[in-house]
Amino acid sequence: MSPSKKSKLYFKMKMKNSMRLVGAMFLASAPLNAQGENPRVLQVVYEVFSLNQSDAAASQREALTDREIYAKMVAGLDGGKVKQEKLQAIRSQSGQRASSEHISEFIYATEFEPPELPNSVGVSVNSPAVTKEKPSGKEVIEALKSGPGWSQGPFPVTPTMGTAFDTRHVGDSLEVEAIAGAGVPVIVSLRLAVNHADLVGYEAWGQGVAEAKMPRFSIKQVRTALTVQSAVPTLVGTISPSPDAQAEKGEARVWFAFVTATIVEVKE
Repeated sequence: MSPSKKSKLYFKMKMKNSMRLVGAMFLASAPLNAQGENPRVLQVVYEVFSLNQSDAAASQREALTDREIYAKMVAGLDGGKVKQEKLQAIRSQSGQRASSEHISEFIYATEFEPPELPNSVGVSVNSPAVTKEKPSGKEVIEALKSGPGWSQGPFPVTPTMGTAFDTRHVGDSLEVEAIAGAGVPVIVSLRLAVNHADLVGYEAWGQGVAEAKMPRFSIKQVRTALTVQSAVPTLVGTISPSPDAQAEKGEARVWFAFVTATIVEVKE
């Protein structure tokens, strides 16, 4: 066989082997249902319990497993020492990302136009009734009321107006990605992203028609990746409210977040 024919034969054999290798890699990375098997379904339950700070600290000094801590939290619900704050559940195929949201849209102004006062309604800002060099909007209005030509009824004053706005989601959102292992007991690799946003009040600047308000939000977040055993509650961490969102009276409360990932049996 000539050298040129030998090189062509070697090239064809190399190409066939390469195609077999790529085909095997694609089959291994394909979804389970593409390989003729039913994909596993996982249910992820996210729960948050709260108890006062001293009891929370005492619970962490005990050498308890996550399952035992969870059982104590559930038992404390009947006595009133423990309060269930949050509960979200979501199901998805193993390896798929899923999300759940319990939210409302809150629209608020981020930029403002200053108020506009009339140039002449019986008195001007230079009137003797205005005693300060830089009177506030409220003082100007009071001076206008005391001047000649004032009459009760609609007053042509344009208050502070929003000119730019933003939107924030207020409520609870949960995003998970869970992958079930093949062993027994089943070990689940879990990525978790949780966000809790609450409107706790407003900050005001100025007064009268010049007053502008901006909202204050309390944000609690969890971003983590961990390995858990199927159907076993696992402590994620504490996710306590900010001081503004805590109760005005009494001891501060600590929130404990748990996650439980469970294989769901799917029957045909």
